[in-house]
Amino acid sequence: MATPLEVAEQFRKRILANERQSAMRLVRAYGGVYQQILPQIEALTLELEATPNISLWKKVKLRRLKDLKRQIELEVSRFSTFMEGDLREGIFRSIDLGGQYSRAMVGAFVPGVRIRWNKLSSEAIEMLLGFMSEGSSLRQSLDALGPGIADLVEEKLTKSLALGMNPRRIAAELRGAVGQGLTWALRTSRTTQLYAYREAARANYVANGDVVQGWRWLAAKDRRTCLACLAMDGREFPLSQPLEDHWNGRCTMVPVLIGMERVQFETGREWFEKQPEVVQRAMMGKARWKAWRDGKFEFDQLAVRKLDKAWGHMQSEATLKELLGEMKNAA
Repeated sequence: MATPLEVAEQFRKRILANERQSAMRLVRAYGGVYQQILPQIEALTLELEATPNISLWKKVKLRRLKDLKRQIELEVSRFSTFMEGDLREGIFRSIDLGGQYSRAMVGAFVPGVRIRWNKLSSEAIEMLLGFMSEGSSLRQSLDALGPGIADLVEEKLTKSLALGMNPRRIAAELRGAVGQGLTWALRTSRTTQLYAYREAARANYVANGDVVQGWRWLAAKDRRTCLACLAMDGREFPLSQPLEDHWNGRCTMVPVLIGMERVQFETGREWFEKQPEVVQRAMMGKARWKAWRDGKFEFDQLAVRKLDKAWGHMQSEATLKELLGEMKNAA
């Protein structure tokens, strides 16, 4: 029988595998956007190269720019529609997996014991989360993606011309601006699915409050783990508190069962303190690592709660300035 930590790792791999499949679909779909837009960027580049007087080009650029922006908005908006459908499916998969995870975690604490478990429906949790509801932050972001990328391309072009950049350099800047749409999509898709997974697990814990009384923060412990997550690792929270992970965060919840001892595991701080100095310095940065070794701040202070306009409060890494300023104010 798997231990609670083994179950947590098994499900972490499953949710990340689902997210990677979604990412591959988004990359393929956005590739179609590039195929439609790049010829217009190339045409604009050739026009710039053939125009010795850039000032003159600026005066007549309006039509070309309008055509480019219109094409970008059209293609990226089509991608947004595709992404919305893919996200809906991903959210339901994540919610279902979160429900399975919550039950499996409780079962791992009491193997062989039959527990009465109230399982919430995926539809009920999706309505509760309201990711795609009218007026939601995610809904608004999807609707604004096409116009936003078009405006970004115009901004890049205007600044590049003002700086007198080479036409080929300008083309690279415009391609990079178009690519921001995919960057946003991948980041948003991953964060949304992970958030849905965690909140589905928490909702099921809440629905079984006669068994579960709280949860503990569990971070993935490797060199890619952010210091805020390592600092939060092992802390206990009531069921009313969401897990406030950052964008792309991989953390999850370990349930605290009524009348049972907490599962024991190595905390993020303990894991970090065991790492070689070269690893610690690479993860913290030289100045922050030295301040920590000199006792200027405690490891737990590396997690700072900040407000994100899309997701509400999230934990993020404290900067050295924030850490030392905190100590100075405390003194």
